[in-house]
Amino acid sequence: MKLHKGRVIGIVVDKEQGQFYSVGNDKRLKVTSLSHQKTTAEFSLGNNLMSCIGHDIKHKRLIILNEVGELYLFSIINKTPAFIKQLSLENVKRIRNLSMDIEHDGFFACTSYNHN
Repeated sequence: MKLHKGRVIGIVVDKEQGQFYSVGNDKRLKVTSLSHQKTTAEFSLGNNLMSCIGHDIKHKRLIILNEVGELYLFSIINKTPAFIKQLSLENVKRIRNLSMDIEHDGFFACTSYNHN
């Protein structure tokens, strides 16, 4: 099954909804049915390469970050994700990883590196 044009950056599985969410170098979020293995929804995520995707299970949200510090937040209460907000993180460039602490109410942290 081909999900994205180019490299897949990250995948998270939502067993409750019976689907998974993926982001790739094509700058898109795709929603794929686990049982049918078909894309059920697709979203464009701007002009920059995505770097990671996180799944906030407690609050039923997706958090997607790109390499220039933009954060996309989606609600996944329903089968089709609903876009909530886009934020720009100040002084954060080249994001590489997202860590989430669900026990502390969805706190998340991202790591970055300097590319000189």
